[in-house]
Amino acid sequence: MKQNNRLIKFGYFFLVFIIISFSVYFYKSIIPHFIVSLLFVFFSNPLVNSIEQLGVKRTWAVLIFYLIFFFSLFMIGFVLMPSLTKQMRSYATFISDFIKQENLDYSQLPFVLNIQKLFDNINNVLPFIDFENIKMMLLEWSNAVIERIPVMLLEVSGNV
Repeated sequence: MKQNNRLIKFGYFFLVFIIISFSVYFYKSIIPHFIVSLLFVFFSNPLVNSIEQLGVKRTWAVLIFYLIFFFSLFMIGFVLMPSLTKQMRSYATFISDFIKQENLDYSQLPFVLNIQKLFDNINNVLPFIDFENIKMMLLEWSNAVIERIPVMLLEVSGNV
């Protein structure tokens, strides 16, 4: 009889595990939204309770909270939008000017110089090991990446 109860409990937990696994798999697209909304309710509940303690019914307290919340979001957007637009325009101008430049000397960029200094210091400490091949490979790789940046910026700006 005891073994039968264990088997039933195991079957029950296994069935619950299978149901939860399938639910998570099929509803994985809404789980992040669900978690965010739970966090929002969790953090907004004390504020609603504070409004309710002022003698306002809970329904009205929730409504007041939502009005204050959305008004705050609107005002933040209203205040920040002009400066964000200005920054995006200056960023677009900078990218356009950067892309139009020809024959840039990539070897003078700070991080390329730092790579060279690093390997020079390593060569000073370990003169018996030849790091020149590694240094040249890193510099070639960094130049290839740097030369690809304007193309990537054009691709990204074309998608915006």
